[in-house]
Amino acid sequence: MDKKQLDKIIECFNKIIEVEKDEIYLYRIEKIEEIYSIIGKVPPVDAKDKSLEKFIMDCSKELVIEIKGKLNTDEEKYFLERLPEFAKISILDDTEKIKLLDKASPNDSFLIIESLENDAKKEEAIEKVKSEEEKSYVISIMKNDDRKIELLDTLKTEELKIDVILSMQDDDKKIKAMDKLESELYKSYVILSIKDEEKIIKALAKIEDELVRTKIISLLENDEKKINLLDKIEIEWNKTTIIESLKDDKIKLSQLDKVNDDIYRLKIILSLKNEENKILAIDKLEDEECKASVISKLKDDNIKIELLKKIQDESVKAGIISSFNSDDKKIELLNEIKDEYWKIYIITSLKKDEDKVKTLFDIKEEINRKTIILSLKSDDKKIKMLPEIKKEEDKAEVISSLEDDSKKIKELGKILEKVNKIEVILSINDETRKLNLLEEMDSDICEAYKQLIELNLGFEDLELQKERKKYDSFNLPKEMSIGIEIESEGTYKNILPNFIGKWQVKDDISLDEDGKECTSPIMHDEYKDIYEIYKITEILKKIGMHATQRCGGHVHIGADYIKTEEGFKELLELWGNAEEVYYLISNKQGELPRKGIERYAAPISTKIQKAKLDKKKKDVFLEDAKRMQHDRYSAINLMNVNNEKNTIEFRLSNGTLDGNTWIENIRLYGRTVQIAQELGQIKEKIDKGIPINEEEKRKYALKEMLKDERR
Repeated sequence: MDKKQLDKIIECFNKIIEVEKDEIYLYRIEKIEEIYSIIGKVPPVDAKDKSLEKFIMDCSKELVIEIKGKLNTDEEKYFLERLPEFAKISILDDTEKIKLLDKASPNDSFLIIESLENDAKKEEAIEKVKSEEEKSYVISIMKNDDRKIELLDTLKTEELKIDVILSMQDDDKKIKAMDKLESELYKSYVILSIKDEEKIIKALAKIEDELVRTKIISLLENDEKKINLLDKIEIEWNKTTIIESLKDDKIKLSQLDKVNDDIYRLKIILSLKNEENKILAIDKLEDEECKASVISKLKDDNIKIELLKKIQDESVKAGIISSFNSDDKKIELLNEIKDEYWKIYIITSLKKDEDKVKTLFDIKEEINRKTIILSLKSDDKKIKMLPEIKKEEDKAEVISSLEDDSKKIKELGKILEKVNKIEVILSINDETRKLNLLEEMDSDICEAYKQLIELNLGFEDLELQKERKKYDSFNLPKEMSIGIEIESEGTYKNILPNFIGKWQVKDDISLDEDGKECTSPIMHDEYKDIYEIYKITEILKKIGMHATQRCGGHVHIGADYIKTEEGFKELLELWGNAEEVYYLISNKQGELPRKGIERYAAPISTKIQKAKLDKKKKDVFLEDAKRMQHDRYSAINLMNVNNEKNTIEFRLSNGTLDGNTWIENIRLYGRTVQIAQELGQIKEKIDKGIPINEEEKRKYALKEMLKDERR
């Protein structure tokens, strides 16, 4: 063998161990095959019963022995000095391999373990490996399933045990090993790895959770076996899931009586493959809406018409008729519907504008005529039908729905009331034309809308009146995140866009029909965020929005500012001792707490004292605090901590459109969280015996004084 070939072989061996993990399989096999090719031998087939590591070590042993036999003493020395460690290890006996485990790298460690020939040597290796994961891995590659079961008790977690159990070859042994698991989920993993359905059914006896049993039964191939297991399922929804999974429609139909609720029967019927079977099953349903759900999904309109005879309720009939494929058949059946509202439901489902227009003149109620006109696709047809609408606000709604801005502007002359004009203008897509039209209208409201548009376009903000802007900073740590919800009510609320800049505008069920909530983006102590609070409150005032007795002023402070549960303990202790004071100082001077505060921002200090949260262990404190709070409608709300929002919410302030009051409340609550974090750090130092400085002593003493005052 020449030196060039030898160097190429050495290079291939080294590349096997250097390869990145995500490329490991094909690349390593390729390098093994390349070495076989160099020495003129046919590579072995990649054995399916071996792991990659075992395959590599077996091949390496064969190759190294083969190559050594072709080399002289000097060549052999050169070869062995340059081989990677795993290749040298491959030719050692098991005793020598185990001795090397103490110093082996993680990669070499796995290769060594895989190459051990018998279970006794693998057990010796268990004592040598450095981690629980490696220990689990060694047990997994042993051949004796009974010994694997015995060694399961030496593993600390079920996550490691499940890997061992899944590695067993004997399904009966897997079932026996399930007794070593508590997790129903992991038990289900074991069952799903079993191929023999009789053994799966045997293993099901070890599953207590009915939902888990249901999922496993649903995955069985044999319908008869599934049906035999139905009696072991009590919850109707779970029975439905199993029946739904049956492959044969006729067998499904035979099992419909196993569930009593029409909703569950409907679910099964809709899963049938054959439409004739669905039609046969309709009589198994009592609820007309459930019947309609089946009928509406049929393909043949004539069959649907025939089945309509089974339906008495007009609203349900209308739903079926609107599902027809043929508009002509829909129109033919319109006379069967007496209630005009449900006629409209069918008319708006017609495909052609011409057919909709033909029906329009038989409709008495203007609101229904408007609904039909709004459903038309053609702008010209909508405009042509405008004389059929008398109320100006309805005309404005139709004009606003036009696609073409030019046509909207042309029709704008038919609108006299300012509020209706504004609605049409704001529906215009071209922002420049929208701004120009607003400038022609002289009012505070129009000025506010102009500012809304400019904010959404990213224009430079208009300067606020200096005397209205009192603060330039929250005076809070830069890393503290802040959010607020500005609630208000007013006649023009529907013309507010969904977003003002990055502020989201949405409905709030606690407000009346004229109410909106403006939710800020995540803010920090930066001038632009201070400025936006002033800007948003000014805009809301200009369009006639007001903070009423129904409105709250919620402030969110990022919960990630408090680094430990000790800090959260201090926060609730501070709050419990000073809650009455917070209620007094959290609003504009002289303003009383709003009506309904006891419902939406209830005092919580008594609950805190009764729960004795200060006695709770750190690892359960937050969850116990949430259970104590019960729901989010408390003065201070911790329900969002450690979830997607991860905020501490302060809910007790009244709603306001005064920017200064908002900033003062943000300061109040932000400083409360800041002090709680500082006190938590001080308490941890005290508990650990770490000396605290004079300032820390002063702060902690003030906190204790507040507690004494409360007592």
